[in-house]
Formats: sequence, C-alpha cells, structure tokens
Amino acid sequence: MDCPQRQTASGGFVTFEAHQRKQRLGRNPATGEELTIPATTVPDFSAGKGFKEKVAA
Repeated sequence: MDCPQRQTASGGFVTFEAHQRKQRLGRNPATGEELTIPATTVPDFSAGKGFKEKVAA
C-alpha cells in the first residue's frame, strides 16, 4: 500500500501529517503467540512556531 504524504496546518500552531507504518511482527501478551501487525496509516503531530512560543512564554 502506497500512501502519499498529507499535511494539514492549523493556524501555525500545529501540523498534522499522515505517515505509513510498515507491517511488523508483534506478540499477544496474554498468550505469547506471535502475530503479524498489518501496515497502517497513522497521524503524526508537530508543534508549530506559534505553539512553541506560547509554551515557552
């Protein structure tokens, strides 16, 4: 699955991007059974300049 980068800014305070996570191996903690976790698209948050300035003030 190929996912283009999508980016959304909110008034210079935050930026949200969509990132593709690759398929990976995981483990069921209850049974210890290995399983495959499928690839998925997840959000990524970055603080913008305006947000960083407000927090530092």
